Amino acid sequence: MIFRVLGLCAGLAMLGSLFLPWLATNFGPPLVPWDLIKSVIDLDPQLRSRMFETMPPAEVITFGLSFLAAALFLLTAASSKALALVAGVMPFATVGILFTRAANAANGITGDLPSFDSPDFSQQLSEFMDVTGPGLTLWFGSAAVLLLIGLLFNPSSR
Repeated sequence: MIFRVLGLCAGLAMLGSLFLPWLATNFGPPLVPWDLIKSVIDLDPQLRSRMFETMPPAEVITFGLSFLAAALFLLTAASSKALALVAGVMPFATVGILFTRAANAANGITGDLPSFDSPDFSQQLSEFMDVTGPGLTLWFGSAAVLLLIGLLFNPSSR
């Protein structure tokens, strides 16, 4: 029962993160994913169809799948272990893809990325955390909860 309640809260939190600011900079309004989705929906149909002529990048697919899996998890009343796992893994897969792309790009330009224990990395991480908003934190937090529920939840032991 506790897993179900936690799962419902985490699924709602993940979907709610769509409407909260993810990144806040001094250069413009905060980045809210729902605003970006709305702007794509509001585009001219011809332009929108040209945008989707090719397959979107993997990180866009995993980003969208995280919310789709969370919504489906909620629709199944938090009883699907597989949907909890998918919703929990997708945010981490998205970041992994982004880090891999950044590392490949940096290796082509500068040669190396800073290591995790270097002062450069901790400074960059600190600067990144200064601009993150509650939506990004909520997305990762709810993903971690859903991932744990997907790993620990056993629907047959009620």
